[in-house]
Amino acid sequence: MPSLNQTQELPGGIFHWRGRLGVVGLAPILFLVAFSPIHSPLGEIPFFLCSAMGAVLIVLGVGWRSWAMLYVGGRKSRELVQSGPYSLCRHPLYFGTLLVGLGAGVMLQSLTFFLVMLLGFPLLYLPVIKEEERVLEQNHRREFSNFQERVPRRILPRWRTFSVGGNYHEVHIRAQWNQTKRSVWTLAAIPILEFIQTLRSNGMLPEFVNLP
Repeated sequence: MPSLNQTQELPGGIFHWRGRLGVVGLAPILFLVAFSPIHSPLGEIPFFLCSAMGAVLIVLGVGWRSWAMLYVGGRKSRELVQSGPYSLCRHPLYFGTLLVGLGAGVMLQSLTFFLVMLLGFPLLYLPVIKEEERVLEQNHRREFSNFQERVPRRILPRWRTFSVGGNYHEVHIRAQWNQTKRSVWTLAAIPILEFIQTLRSNGMLPEFVNLP
């Protein structure tokens, strides 16, 4: 049964700025990568491999986030969701975000972008997770304590804890519509990144820096 509380607290602070901070942090790196030499130009096998692998990671990230939203959409402030992707890790939406960022690094053939995403992700999202879990504990107390013992905090899923249950069939229209819009914008990154790579490959962007 969901834990109900008439005075539900909502996350604040950095939780509301996480998306903007991520964009602000990655935009300069993307700019520098775009104006650095490409490692494998269009027509070479590594170019197509990186494009395909990166696109797959981005699609997987979007799909994973959409799956998680089916479970938590519209219920986050009144229930402690513990099934589906939330039985694998406590914050599956952020795992999807990580996959998207790593996929962009692969598409760009950029070790720099990949490592910034991989190493910078915890710097941004650990404080976000701490704030989110503070609120979950405040709202759900004993239920959240049991959840902590069963499901790892880490972003990476642990499949042996998987549980199918939950009321994901109760679709929250507004939450799913917002997720659909975010998914469309995220998937649009695939042709945009491919276009950047084509410009770099054809020498149509000046080379200001030399990044790995």
